Amino acid sequence: MEIWLDTVDLDTISSANRFGVFYGVTTNPSLISQAKIPLSKIIMKLLETQEGPITVQVNSTKAAEIIEEAEEFQSRSDRIIIKIPATQEGLIAIRHLSLKEVPTMATAVFHPNQFLLAALAGATYIAPYLSRMSDAGIDPFTILEGMVRMYKNYDFKTKILAAALKNSDQIRRCSEIGIPAITIKDDLFNQFIADHPLTTQAVENFKLDWEKTKDNNPLYFA
Repeated sequence: MEIWLDTVDLDTISSANRFGVFYGVTTNPSLISQAKIPLSKIIMKLLETQEGPITVQVNSTKAAEIIEEAEEFQSRSDRIIIKIPATQEGLIAIRHLSLKEVPTMATAVFHPNQFLLAALAGATYIAPYLSRMSDAGIDPFTILEGMVRMYKNYDFKTKILAAALKNSDQIRRCSEIGIPAITIKDDLFNQFIADHPLTTQAVENFKLDWEKTKDNNPLYFA
């Protein structure tokens, strides 16, 4: 499973780099607006801070304008994946860009139909929003399981990237049903990598036991 970070916080990304377990960085207009620095500068900083791909979302809503905006973003780096909402105009743009081998991520996905259409259009990734499904009274894992079946049935190259996860249990469930990728916020990433209290206790017990016998059990042999 690919683990992405859904953040523009450079300190979080630098810290996560130490673990060697995260794949790339996702962004959206809401995150960019919170950063309060020019988009071009954020893009360069994200590319410099880690070695994986980053996603940048278009703000245009018409296919021709989406394509123009996407090509401008992609000209900055081939590590940029263009996020495009899974609307009718977005699907037209995704198809056009896929034929030109520009990587895309269909975003704001809530229904298997959107997954199927975006996959057929050639999206590189498709991002269903788990928490927003739950807020709307939809069981997100029923939807995800249906997407995974389609993914396997037709051997799509498109990857499902689950977004808007709320807790570690959702990460586990995504991995159990075979979701290829997830993106998580800073606080959930820190929660996910935190030491388990039982592991911490076990290490402390080992340490205490070693202290009792270390004089008779030298660590290094002559």
